[in-house]
Amino acid sequence: MSAFLVFARFNFVLAAALITINSQALAQNSAQSSPEVSLPQSEKPAATSPLAPPLPPASASPTSMPTVSAPAKSSPGAISADVNVEPPAKGKSTIYGVVKDDATRKPLSKARIVLSGRDEEHKRHHVETGPDGSYSFKDIDPGNWTLTFSHNEMLSHTEEVTIAADQSKGVNVVLEDLEPVDVMRVTGKRTLIHPEKIGSTTNIPRRILEEYRSGNDLRQLVESTPGVITDTYGNIITRGEHNSINYELDGVVLPEAAGVLQQSQPATPRSLQSMQVDIGGYEAHDGGGPLGAIVRMKSRNIEAKPKLTVGGQIGGPMAGNIYYDTTGAFSANPQSKLHRLRWESSGQFIGTSYRLVPYTKQYSFNQGMDINTLSKLEYKPNERDTFRLTAGINQSFMRVPLPQTSAALGVKQKQTDMQNFIIAAWRRTGRRFYDEANIAFTNAFYRETFASRGLVFDPLPVVNGEEPAINSVQPTAKRFNYVFSAQGNLKKLVKTHNLETGFYSEIRPVQTSYGAIYRNANLLATAESGGSLPYGAIINPFTFEVGGPNITGGITKFNGFRYLQSGWAQDTWKPKEGFLKRLTVNAGVRADVYH
Repeated sequence: MSAFLVFARFNFVLAAALITINSQALAQNSAQSSPEVSLPQSEKPAATSPLAPPLPPASASPTSMPTVSAPAKSSPGAISADVNVEPPAKGKSTIYGVVKDDATRKPLSKARIVLSGRDEEHKRHHVETGPDGSYSFKDIDPGNWTLTFSHNEMLSHTEEVTIAADQSKGVNVVLEDLEPVDVMRVTGKRTLIHPEKIGSTTNIPRRILEEYRSGNDLRQLVESTPGVITDTYGNIITRGEHNSINYELDGVVLPEAAGVLQQSQPATPRSLQSMQVDIGGYEAHDGGGPLGAIVRMKSRNIEAKPKLTVGGQIGGPMAGNIYYDTTGAFSANPQSKLHRLRWESSGQFIGTSYRLVPYTKQYSFNQGMDINTLSKLEYKPNERDTFRLTAGINQSFMRVPLPQTSAALGVKQKQTDMQNFIIAAWRRTGRRFYDEANIAFTNAFYRETFASRGLVFDPLPVVNGEEPAINSVQPTAKRFNYVFSAQGNLKKLVKTHNLETGFYSEIRPVQTSYGAIYRNANLLATAESGGSLPYGAIINPFTFEVGGPNITGGITKFNGFRYLQSGWAQDTWKPKEGFLKRLTVNAGVRADVYH
């Protein structure tokens, strides 16, 4: 009889307002920032600079940015540029400005600016700066917006903008070029009561992804964030849970793949634009059951202009690495439908001579090889619909380090690991009944193998790299999972309520097998047996005597099946007026059904 376990979780988080008589102290106390990855003090990015003096106080608001309309006499260190912008259409707004290099004070061309609605992610526009570093978003809706500035060799920068109807507003920034970094420093502020989040959030931009410890290992980045440690077996531990990490790629939940011997990664940092690691303070859509952390990955941007970058690395313990990144549209003609069909692919092929930490000073083997690629095909037939096909290939091959004596006698162990997936996703922005709708279908193929060579006796067995074993074990293990999942959600902003509801369905056939041959490696037992227990003889794993069955054959195989159905609803309420304007109520309910 099938057994069903229904798990329901109700998550209710209430952050109360901090009230004080002194408004300046109130603003200072309310300044919150999630932990983020930053560089040493001398390498922090410069702040934005106005192109022209602000408007008179009568037309300015506390949250408005300086308006740019003509060349202005600039003070030392400020930016001055000639920007001509046509007035917006009636009832609409325009945001424009100039992006410059902080070191040279020259305009930056091809800088990417993304404009997204604050609390309205379905409202999203993006442009690139021209040769003079200028950009503009014309005839947009008035309201609250978030501007994100980025460039290939610069640290990204974010600005919050509030703009009224029939208004043009200038936002100008300087981006700083950073030197390569070897140390990731995590900084941030936190008070006793956070107005929105009660967990820990670490944001990792593209520059750190590419350069932290050579920019090849996603696991190292996750391990370096606050609240994450590893055990002696290489498992990631967060909040007391082993490998309980949910990975999201461009908003799509990747089916769980982590196992005890997991060595591959769902994506290489070279395929990511940014990454966010959340620990604690989860919402209903983040998952149920044991949950240690959520790694939210955003893949590289897809651009219309064709581009190909190929690079390499060499040096110990890395034997060599070749990485690449390519993107573009299938037509350079903006009027062609093929111009809306674009691709992006990135990845790496890496070999190393030092894969695992060996448990002995003198060892042999320990080589490894990894293949990690992420490819996307995107089509936007109109402004409301986006279709995307994503394919990830992640393969790991490694030789397990062994004592030199064992290797000389012919003992060999190898391990392979696979995390491959294909995602078909559709996103649509709504107009009346919903703001944004998402649906995605995933086919995932996961495989792990561990093999020992033949019947060669290992006189120096070690269990899990910790203690010498009395008996020598030659294990062989295999696991294969095929996963088909469907997931989707609807988002709607109703006044001050951010509403979301969604589902997640998964079916997973599982095949596992385990085998082991036990041999006597106990010299004392051999001496006491009077010859009945020879050294190196095959023994029974239960009686530790010669003869009897070993863990081999069909008894070690298992075929299983897993079914998961989840549904959730989430409401984030943020009043904007009155006494409760500093109040945030985050409430959600989730139900999971397992088979």
